[in-house]
Amino acid sequence: MGNMYTMRPDLWGAIHCAVPLLDMKRYHTLLAGASWMAEYGDPDTDDWEFLQKFSPYHSTYFAVETILVCWRHIRVTHAASFAFGRHRPH
Repeated sequence: MGNMYTMRPDLWGAIHCAVPLLDMKRYHTLLAGASWMAEYGDPDTDDWEFLQKFSPYHSTYFAVETILVCWRHIRVTHAASFAFGRHRPH
């Protein structure tokens, strides 16, 4: 949902952003992220040009107000949510 909100904020009044994958530049270095490279692409190559268009962490538009974190999620680390929260302008 984070990437949909980043790409088309005009379609959403609010979103439920739970256990988000938000940093498309470093997703492949966290937990199971490397296994998604076939689906999303490799951000360390020319694929980054595409990935940065919908990476919420790298967007200038931030309207997400609540981010839910799951401490025991096996694929998306809670650190990604914390980093996104710190990255947002206050």
